[in-house]
Amino acid sequence: MTTIYIEADPSGTDDSARINAALADPDVTSVVLGPGTFYAASSILVPSNKTLTGEGASATMIQALPEFARDAGSFGVVASETGAVGVTVSNLSIDANKLLVDGARLNACYMDQATGFTVSGVNTYNATGYGQFAQGDVGAFQFGNPDAVYASGTYTDCWSFNANVAFEQMMGDGITLTNCHARDGDGDIWVEYSFHPLAGSKNILFQDCSSIGAASGGFGLVTSLAALENISIIDCTVEVGTSPGITAAGFNPVIGLVISGSSFVSASNAGARLGGVSGTIDDSYFQGAVIGAEFGYSSDGTASEIVISHSDALGISSPWSLAASYGINVFGDGIVWDGGRIEAWGPPGLVYAVSGSPEVSADTLLVADGYFGSPPLLGEGILDQFILGSDASEKLVGGAGNDVLVGLAGNDILDGGTGRDVLQGGAGDDVYYVGSDELVFERAGDGFDTIYARSSFALDAGSHIEVLGTIDWRLTDPLRLDGNELNNKLVGNSGANQLYGGAGNDSLIGMAGDDILDGGAGGDVMLGGEGDDSYYVDDILDVAREREGEGFDTVYVRSSFSLEAGSHVEVIATADWRLTDALRLVGNELNNRVIGNSGANQLYGGAGDDTLLGLAGNDILDGGAGRDLMQGGEGDDSYYVTGGDQVIELDGEGFDSVYAWESFALAADASIEVLGTANAALRDAIDLTGNNLNNKLIGNAGANSLDGGAGSDTLRGMGGPDTFVFSTALGPDNIDLVVDFVAGEDRIALDRKIFAALADADLAPSAFGLGAVATHADQRILYDPKSGGLFYDADGNGASAAIQFATLSAGLSLTHTDFFLI
Repeated sequence: MTTIYIEADPSGTDDSARINAALADPDVTSVVLGPGTFYAASSILVPSNKTLTGEGASATMIQALPEFARDAGSFGVVASETGAVGVTVSNLSIDANKLLVDGARLNACYMDQATGFTVSGVNTYNATGYGQFAQGDVGAFQFGNPDAVYASGTYTDCWSFNANVAFEQMMGDGITLTNCHARDGDGDIWVEYSFHPLAGSKNILFQDCSSIGAASGGFGLVTSLAALENISIIDCTVEVGTSPGITAAGFNPVIGLVISGSSFVSASNAGARLGGVSGTIDDSYFQGAVIGAEFGYSSDGTASEIVISHSDALGISSPWSLAASYGINVFGDGIVWDGGRIEAWGPPGLVYAVSGSPEVSADTLLVADGYFGSPPLLGEGILDQFILGSDASEKLVGGAGNDVLVGLAGNDILDGGTGRDVLQGGAGDDVYYVGSDELVFERAGDGFDTIYARSSFALDAGSHIEVLGTIDWRLTDPLRLDGNELNNKLVGNSGANQLYGGAGNDSLIGMAGDDILDGGAGGDVMLGGEGDDSYYVDDILDVAREREGEGFDTVYVRSSFSLEAGSHVEVIATADWRLTDALRLVGNELNNRVIGNSGANQLYGGAGDDTLLGLAGNDILDGGAGRDLMQGGEGDDSYYVTGGDQVIELDGEGFDSVYAWESFALAADASIEVLGTANAALRDAIDLTGNNLNNKLIGNAGANSLDGGAGSDTLRGMGGPDTFVFSTALGPDNIDLVVDFVAGEDRIALDRKIFAALADADLAPSAFGLGAVATHADQRILYDPKSGGLFYDADGNGASAAIQFATLSAGLSLTHTDFFLI
């Protein structure tokens, strides 16, 4: 099976015959059209399991010629063969050239009773019929054939410009449209709907789709042949002119409608008109002229039964008109609205948040006065002035009272003055000047918007404001600025500010002053600036940035956290030391103080001279490079150290271990049970020295020097030619256990100050003896092969008794050469 590549013919003659011939070839599975324009005087038909693809929608175009002739079967510029299976059309554009063929409307891309089709990266233009059309066997269905074929397949990353219907699904079952978009284009073809499932279609999913244009009618769920079932509209956007954003008021009901995360806005009609619909709506927005959303009956008398949650509706009438405005208008009693906001704007006395008798929850905010204030907005509902802008960029300024400023389109400046004002900039990059009592509304996609606050200010939930800053960064008034659940940038002044980002990935800039910065949920970037700043982080992706010389700064963490390189933060601490969450805290190359909580923490200092405090819990403390001070506190702690580090552990604070990357000596009275090497397999020569307590020292595979110090210690060399050092005053409480001494390989070093009766650097043969008691005057070091005991006798077989200072394995072939003096 092969792929055929066809180049465009610049002569402008009909290409449909050669393309169809290639597609009809039984040995060909894929036909690739090169860049350029291909012309069609009849339909290009794609058979089952064949692919027609181009070099990209911006590179390859198929255009209908004026003499286009209607095919006896399918009627589209590009079409599947009737009943085809597994057809693929991708990466090209199709222009139906605004043709009416024998008085009939021409479709651009037509899946005719096709099942399992794939249409991807296809743009259509100028279809007097349907831009992207999928149709089942409607005729068979009408005649009652139970086996009538439903169309099925997927549309992905497709666009339709200037079509009577942009995306039509007639008698479809299992069609998914993802990232598909409808636009007016030239706008000279009458638009019925952008997205139109009908004729008993079911299981249709619209995901991340949009319809934007003055003439377009949004979603049309209007069907006369049979009910629609299981239509899902997820994260879609509709902004249309003359028709509702979504309409369902046909002869048959719509069963199982699901709308989520979507927006429907109509400039001169209702945002939604839904009749005879059952289903659910959540996190969605409806805005229309006069009526935000209307719910009623289908033509067959079926009432709507819809549960709507966490959604907003806004009906708008001009303040100078005599038309009433309604947030929602409901016929019947099957509508439940739970949460969100229902609002109407309009002339005095003609504004109604809710008309009809839906069930509205107590936490749904009803704004019944619209332009003219309401208790939730303006306290007493008194409006001093209403200022409505235009689509131009302009400056709207209120006075001392309660004002409403509406900017519409354009890059507007809105300043409500004093009083409790309502400000909405609309589309464009708007700038707001506010006090603490203002209410600012911005929808998603309405531009890059900035608020400059004269006093403390909190963004309302759902308000799409990108930047919240202070009126003048040089002022020193201590202000509190609160973001919302979206991604905000908060900028303080030169005072002691409190900046709270809320949810979302926020950016907080404190400027000068001793600021508190708390990004809230999400991965936030925080810069405190000058002053002693305090950061609160709760996400491993949070970033706290401080430049050198900008004060003594502290990060308080609620989750694991790593300090960014170059950030001059002095302290990383947990927000509550009493909590037992197991956190990982990492410093940077500077001198940091890292403090855990009562859980099992991992504290890493990085480079620099760091201080690590584990507090309670079984902690891991690793200062990294530099001269670090580490104190694990209560719990069984593990330390990873280099030579210049200091470890502090108090008596009774658990079973604690130090693992050294370099030679290391325990500080006096540090209650450390184990001092070992960080990697026992390495051959680095590392010297380990215990302290006055009972320690266990463990070397690695290299030549180690192990000195237990005072106390009864356990020494394990772990392979390699190790040296076991005895350098502290002997006594019954200072007898060390050497676990793995190998005669002839390992050696024992004796300190002359302690073993004063020995003068030479090497132990003389006569100074060594076997047994626990000296048998002649020259013997000073005795090894008892039976017990493994190692003794020092200052006067040989004189009056003084031998003193045990170590225990080795019994039965070693020990000689005087295994000892030397230091």
